[in-house]
Amino acid sequence: MAIVETDLLIDADELNSLVIGLTASNDSGSTHQYQHKKAQVLYVVDGFISIFVGNVEHIVPPRRAIWIPPGVKHTTRTSEGTSYRSLFVHQNVSSLFPKTIKIVDTNSLMRELIERMVLWNWDKPIRQQQPMFTVLCDEMNMLESESLSLVYPEDRRLIDWLYALQEGEMKPQPLKEMARDIGASSKTISRIFTRETGMAYQYWRQRWRLHEAICLLSNGSPVTDVAKSLDFSSVSAFISFFRKIAGDTPGRYLVSGCLHPLQHHKSDDVRSISAEICD
Repeated sequence: MAIVETDLLIDADELNSLVIGLTASNDSGSTHQYQHKKAQVLYVVDGFISIFVGNVEHIVPPRRAIWIPPGVKHTTRTSEGTSYRSLFVHQNVSSLFPKTIKIVDTNSLMRELIERMVLWNWDKPIRQQQPMFTVLCDEMNMLESESLSLVYPEDRRLIDWLYALQEGEMKPQPLKEMARDIGASSKTISRIFTRETGMAYQYWRQRWRLHEAICLLSNGSPVTDVAKSLDFSSVSAFISFFRKIAGDTPGRYLVSGCLHPLQHHKSDDVRSISAEICD
């Protein structure tokens, strides 16, 4: 186990074990690019983490965990004051987990598993890791996936607009204003977003506002400040918008940790792990 402060990085790929656990905090916020040989379970305790894979952004607020398969090139941005736990899973057993990136709302069992596993010594015998690893695998596979991903368009006509957006210099405007600023027609903008993101621009803008709201709230911003920052006419209008899309109020959404009614099962494939699998 290691406690990592700020930008101190440890190459888990160089360590040979079923699971390598890290607990980390970042006081100032940071951005890094990664492409691990191992798979990764990243669990956020406080703050939030934004992960870009190509033109898709995945956000991980508190109490959520993201599964990243091995070999996935990604850029990770942590907000100021973020605290998180990271489990690196040996690539030889990653096939027991989801095939693609998955974000879940953790339950109490999964949180306890992660908190214990990050404290393991890196030379802990595999036979001793296996029982808890089996349950972790079950939970990650069985928990419902949360829709916390947003596809960004890549059309060259939007390069400057996208840069300003991602640097926090602006927010997505209503369609007619955006089209005027870019110098294209509203129909052209609509076609670009529908073709490259699968969403009409108006719906994409609403999803962006939801993601931004979750990030601001995760960072401790009061609901009144978030509503004002995102140009809502009132706090009640913002709460209504948030509930309509996220299914809950902002406060309850961040602390819900709700359980999904899923049937638990044992993973026979995981129970057959042997020491040779990490060789």
